Amino acid sequence: SSREFQGVYATGLPEEQMKTPRIKGTSRYFLKTKKSRFVENVNRELDDGGPKISRKLKALGAKTIAQLPLLLKGQMIGILNLGLKSPRNFSENEKQILKLFADQVSIAIENARLYNQHRKIKDLQAVQKMGQALTASVNLDEDQVVELIHQEISSLMYADNMYIALYDADTDMV
Repeated sequence: SSREFQGVYATGLPEEQMKTPRIKGTSRYFLKTKKSRFVENVNRELDDGGPKISRKLKALGAKTIAQLPLLLKGQMIGILNLGLKSPRNFSENEKQILKLFADQVSIAIENARLYNQHRKIKDLQAVQKMGQALTASVNLDEDQVVELIHQEISSLMYADNMYIALYDADTDMV
């Protein structure tokens, strides 16, 4: 697959680490396997078919890494990478807890996406309502139309004040 994941948040990593997925990197591995990966020693190569740990990550002092796919309804929505600067052998219980945490992260991300979509729909509905109200205002004078515009804009977002300037072609003035 040619799909790659773009980093959206990182702490303790340089920004370029997030923005440049490697051709044979983690993204493709997880798209293919959808399985968690626990690298308990970044200096030892694993024979799991996964990507090599990047030199940049090693240079930042990572000794142990947990890489977990973020799955929602069986589909990949992202990857959670955790780097530890001290060696660690993950117990089966810790691995299971991290997998459950990754599941919760996936749900939280999807909830945030759904909330944003809902908010966009509500905004579009408000703009449509505003357009309908303004179109129906043919019997109003200019001051009433401006008041209606203020009311409709205020239903979208709070505005401390509003100013509308109209252009007069005869005087070439706004």
